[in-house]
Amino acid sequence: MAAEISRATVQRVLKPEDWREKQIKTLSSVGRTNYLLGIAYPKKDPIEAGKSDAAEKRYAAMTKAAIDAGRRKKALDPLTIDNWYPYAKNIGADILVGAVTKREAKVAKFINTFQPELVNLLTKIDPKAVETLEERITKSAETIRGLAALKAVWKGK
Repeated sequence: MAAEISRATVQRVLKPEDWREKQIKTLSSVGRTNYLLGIAYPKKDPIEAGKSDAAEKRYAAMTKAAIDAGRRKKALDPLTIDNWYPYAKNIGADILVGAVTKREAKVAKFINTFQPELVNLLTKIDPKAVETLEERITKSAETIRGLAALKAVWKGK
């Protein structure tokens, strides 16, 4: 633990720093192995269970309860930009890179679907005139509407 232990002592509750260190060491040593075993041998198919009507109703009820209780706001209340930034900087960048590269097939699927639609939109918008202020406003508005429509298509709405 935190200090060298020379003899056994009875301690009903560990000191916070010892407890924290024990948790981190346990997770570091066996957490990954237990996680991999757990996903290799699930008790039931997690995808099928998540698709069930009961799961959908439970999700809707829990989401409504969270919104009604204002849980998101309560969780954000103690946070500030100053304590968020170190986590985002020190943890987020590595997670982002790993998450994107592991999902290369999903990224490729998105690009292969979205890119032709984007080219199609730009082919229609690029030739439009921009000589007057009204033409520039019209072209900008059509671009924004087109991109919003593409986003809706991409998100499946």
